[in-house]
Amino acid sequence: MHLKSLALELPLQVVAGGGAVESALSVYLEYLATTLGSREQSAIAEFAESLLVIPKVIAYMMSSAITILRIDEMIKPVKDESQNADRGL
Repeated sequence: MHLKSLALELPLQVVAGGGAVESALSVYLEYLATTLGSREQSAIAEFAESLLVIPKVIAYMMSSAITILRIDEMIKPVKDESQNADRGL
């Protein structure tokens, strides 16, 4: 079966990936922040900015070919340290 005939048989769907949802939500929240009071505006704007970290991390992972296992190895010590700090250890 050729790729062209396979594409014609599949329903047309779009799957957002690569941080597209987080980027879109960040744009919306930035807009929303401009319509609110100062305390709420600041909090929402900071959260919107923090959402943009996700697409950057995804792009970094894809471009440098870091495997999921390697990422888990990198995150686990930080997570363990954070949990120990919460327990007062």
